[in-house]
Amino acid sequence: MKNTNTKKMRAAAKYMVNAIAEEHTIETLAERSGVSPTTFKNSFRSVYGKPVHTWLTERRAARAARLLRTSPELSIGEIAFLVGYENAGKFSGVFRRIYGVTPREYRVKLRTMGN
Repeated sequence: MKNTNTKKMRAAAKYMVNAIAEEHTIETLAERSGVSPTTFKNSFRSVYGKPVHTWLTERRAARAARLLRTSPELSIGEIAFLVGYENAGKFSGVFRRIYGVTPREYRVKLRTMGN
């Protein structure tokens, strides 16, 4: 049973990363995985060591950081949308909490470092 739930959680994580811009709820992820919402939350935390929301927020920030590095033609607002935020301000706050700088500051820092 535990191994089956681990496989289900890894599949759910892969799905969330592949559809990072979409809104994901515990209920829909649990249904998609064939488990109850409580089992989904507990199993996900067991496999990844953190709650689903925290894990997904970190994945979104990492994807945004990559886009900031590799896609200078995209605006901060476009990147926010591509990683699942409708509000660039909220995105900037989350990004700053994780990386210690705003997306704009991150991009400027990359330019000054020659990356």
